[in-house]
Order: sequence, then structure tokens, then C-alpha cells
Amino acid sequence: VFSYSTGLITAISIAQKLLQDKTYYKKYIHFLKNGSNKKPIEILKEIDIDLTTIKPFEDAFKFITRQFIEYKSLCK
Repeated sequence: VFSYSTGLITAISIAQKLLQDKTYYKKYIHFLKNGSNKKPIEILKEIDIDLTTIKPFEDAFKFITRQFIEYKSLCK
């Protein structure tokens, strides 16, 4: 459960960064090329995602909340 949750939070963070910054894909490609050269948490820090802080978790919860509100409005 823990790895699934952190994977989802990481994916949301990466997707949002890709949508906000047209040059972020370069960092993302570098992230993919790193493979398992370093610990995952260190590689994520290199692409501006620090899972040792609360920010990525708060951002993911805000994103999911917005999606849920949109879904509810479409179902009316």
C-alpha cells in the first residue's frame, strides 16, 4: 500500500510539473535514465519532488479533490 500511494503521489507531481513547465521533460528524461543508480528518494529530489516534505502529498490531495469535485458536477 505504501509504495502504491507514493507512486501515485509521484506520478501526480510529475504530471503537474510537465503541464506547468514546458522544459521539465528534460528533467523527467534524466530521471528515467537514472534507473537504479541511486536511491529512489534521491533521484526524485533531482527532479524537484521531495517526498521527505509534506508538499507533494498536499499537492496530490488537492489534485484528487479537484478531480472528485469535477466528477460530482458531471454526474448531476
